Amino acid sequence: MLKNTWYVAEECDNIKDKPVKVKMLGMFFVLFRDEEKKIRCLHDVCPHRGASLSEGVRIVNGCVECPYHGWQFDKKGKCRKIPAQPNRPIPTRARVDAYPVVERYGFVWVFVGDIPEAERPPIPELPEYDDKENWRAIRGDFIWKADFARVIENGLDFAHAPFVHPSFGDRDEGEIDDFKIESLSEFSATARVTYKPPKPKGIWAMMRKDRTPVKAQPGYNLAGGLMKLRVDITDKW
Repeated sequence: MLKNTWYVAEECDNIKDKPVKVKMLGMFFVLFRDEEKKIRCLHDVCPHRGASLSEGVRIVNGCVECPYHGWQFDKKGKCRKIPAQPNRPIPTRARVDAYPVVERYGFVWVFVGDIPEAERPPIPELPEYDDKENWRAIRGDFIWKADFARVIENGLDFAHAPFVHPSFGDRDEGEIDDFKIESLSEFSATARVTYKPPKPKGIWAMMRKDRTPVKAQPGYNLAGGLMKLRVDITDKW
């Protein structure tokens, strides 16, 4: 894992009125909405008896309630109520780790690290998401059963496309021309590459004689473990 960076934990619409368990980076987290309906993230282990906070069935006054003894933890991870001892002071150690959260592009971005806010890397820019006139966001349940670093590496591997994704390029003409890497920030970069498309077959061979180049622009951003790919199958770039 990369420390001191942002990770996408879940889609915002999936966090409603009950705690949600999320496994990320080999650890378990609980996501819930506080009294202002903002999404919060805590470590998913109650410090009392080790119960899973995400197994709770309700949120009480903006706090997630442990299902074992009813301890309630606020957005900062501090215990606010111990039902079995309502008149005694709550121990200062009765708390769990809390993580910064930003809701953007329909995703829950969680910061995993310990550096000050001013030093945190920015969340990747996705201007297409807010451009409703020219772009439409389509969500799905496509899950990669692989380490995120390998997924990003795969997306930046230009040479595999004609063989794994034949609609991109012709495997018999798989040569990759030189390309220039453009640095977008200290956390991200992009490049452009042109593929020779496969020869049309069947009825398409009768209708189209030209082979318009397929132009692809992959990029990555370390913050969020994000891989971005733009593909153009027309002459427009």
